[in-house]
Amino acid sequence: MISKITTQQEAKIPYYIQKWIEIASQPINREKAKEVIKKIYKEEKIVIFGESFDNTIDLIRVATKGKKLEYDSQLHSQLYSQLHSQLDSQLGSQLDSQLGSQLDSQLHSQLDSQLYSQLDSQLDSQLGSQLYSQLYSQLHSQLRSRLDSLKIKYSSYISYYLYDWAGYYDYGKYIGVEFDEQNLQDCFDILLNIPIVIFVGNILFVCEKPKCLWENQTLHSEIKPAISWQDGTGIYFLKGVKLEKDLWENIVNKTISAKEAIQLTNQEHRTLALQYLGFEKLQKECNAKTISTDQYGEIIELNILDTLKRKFRYYKAIDPSKNEYVYLRTNPEVKTPKEAMTRAYKLERLNIDYEPILRT
Repeated sequence: MISKITTQQEAKIPYYIQKWIEIASQPINREKAKEVIKKIYKEEKIVIFGESFDNTIDLIRVATKGKKLEYDSQLHSQLYSQLHSQLDSQLGSQLDSQLGSQLDSQLHSQLDSQLYSQLDSQLDSQLGSQLYSQLYSQLHSQLRSRLDSLKIKYSSYISYYLYDWAGYYDYGKYIGVEFDEQNLQDCFDILLNIPIVIFVGNILFVCEKPKCLWENQTLHSEIKPAISWQDGTGIYFLKGVKLEKDLWENIVNKTISAKEAIQLTNQEHRTLALQYLGFEKLQKECNAKTISTDQYGEIIELNILDTLKRKFRYYKAIDPSKNEYVYLRTNPEVKTPKEAMTRAYKLERLNIDYEPILRT
């Protein structure tokens, strides 16, 4: 039983976190992928590799002869169930049972419960936040949407949701946990070489891993898609918020006007646009004026109407921790900074609708 780790071992935790974040973006070994698939299914399978989501969708379209099949919900349900069962029992469940049951049992039985919880908090929480909550969730949503639009019968599997546990087991091995070596290697081979697979008929389409750009543990890039493939396609993010390419370009290049930013219907997009524009430009373009001042800050009103024909109002105050101004959208009926501050502090409890321009 391992009850504690050394200072040197603890110092290695960030290394293993970074290791698996980088593995998530490393190219797959296609020959190894074919070997892994053959080992899982006990027979040769038709395997087609796609360079990206777009390329993989195009290959599927060609393989199904470009026919836009009529969508039969009952037939789709039956076939999907059959394919999903086959895929999960041979691929997904192999991973789930090996990682989630056998290996977890070996890890749990050899680590003191307090140490297990400590490592789970440090390793699993960060890897889970980045590789599951963000990367897996975004890829899963995008892929399902694209495949559903083809109106074909398919099943898909994205194994990034297990990368956090793989990192945990990898570190566990480093500190002395004894695993079934072949079992562990089999799991790693699947995770590294077939992380994104789409099953259509008797064909397995394996999609290449994307490169991911992170900042403060969130998907973010002002230069190119934060999730990108070698063919130039990708998914755009700023501070963890997904954006369409046109809006991303307008925000990053600051070509969006203050009025356009204010009128964006998506709150996260609107906040991002205003953050990038800067409040000074917002004031200038919208004929902003200070209507009230007290010891708590200022109330600034913009000459732009909301959907209820009311002028937008913002609460301007100093953030003492950073010695910089913050701007919070407040109710148009608010007249004093003190009232705005009170409403802001009671926001969650009173369910008041407001929107920060700059978060601290």
